Amino acid sequence: EKLDVAILSRREHVYYFTGFLHGRFNGAAAYIGADGKTALVGAGVPAEAAADQLIQYEGGYHATMHSRQFEMVAEKLAPVLPKGGRLGADQGGGIACVAALGGAGVVDLTRQVYRLRKRKHADEVDSIRAAIRIAEVMYATAKASIHPGADEVEILAHLRAEATKAAGEVLEHFGND
Repeated sequence: EKLDVAILSRREHVYYFTGFLHGRFNGAAAYIGADGKTALVGAGVPAEAAADQLIQYEGGYHATMHSRQFEMVAEKLAPVLPKGGRLGADQGGGIACVAALGGAGVVDLTRQVYRLRKRKHADEVDSIRAAIRIAEVMYATAKASIHPGADEVEILAHLRAEATKAAGEVLEHFGND
């Protein structure tokens, strides 16, 4: 394609080229230059990843994943990109396919949607309060369950059971919530 740089950001593509399988909810990108130089941007990139340059970013703050994953990847990757070079990217999949329906004039609404989501509706506040109550049940259960010689797996099972009862529904939709 006579490109100066290829930027790959789909999870499976980053893994294919670098051996780094980033978290599903974190952004990452692999940079491959026509000159053979490579760079990898991500949260928690291991030292053994296959790239000349490993560029880290913080995927979260205070144990909370932030909503600027790909913005952080772009900010960290920008200094590596050659100025005025011809760039290729893996734009297939997901929203890129849908956005292509609108042609080159599609407007990115990501920032506006995030701004709207910062203001919470009453039902969202109720959900946050319910989550806090469930967390309080879990802390109380942990405090009552932990003792010398206690089995960690049994405590975990007990915590999950009490949290599920407090919530009235299964809580682990993603396997570890």
